[in-house]
Amino acid sequence: MGMTKQRMAILDIVQQYDGGHPTVEDIYAIAKERFPNIGMGTVYRNLNILSETGAIKRVQISNDPVRYDRTLAPHEHMICVKCGRIDDIPPVKLDTEELVPSNVKILRYSLVLYCLCPDCLKQFKRLP
Repeated sequence: MGMTKQRMAILDIVQQYDGGHPTVEDIYAIAKERFPNIGMGTVYRNLNILSETGAIKRVQISNDPVRYDRTLAPHEHMICVKCGRIDDIPPVKLDTEELVPSNVKILRYSLVLYCLCPDCLKQFKRLP
């Protein structure tokens, strides 16, 4: 399947996004500037194709909106509990054999650290 101009632009938006991991709405707002007639359905469809083909990663953390990640290498995430910004952290190796019964096979796991980002931390005189 070829890369349409819109799909290439959506991929570029995710790869160049300054501010963590964009939501569909973030991506749509930027795409709308480049393609005024683009619809939300087109953005969703292209994000699904890009994540299915492995060009980007789809990130779902608890009940938060789905976000998209340009980093394809294994890694974990930290999320600011105040502003919701998600940042990458290096992968963490867990000894899952010590955590779960021997009759369970772990297929994958996701580690999320909940934090206050530097910008939000500046707003506090003392730590909460």
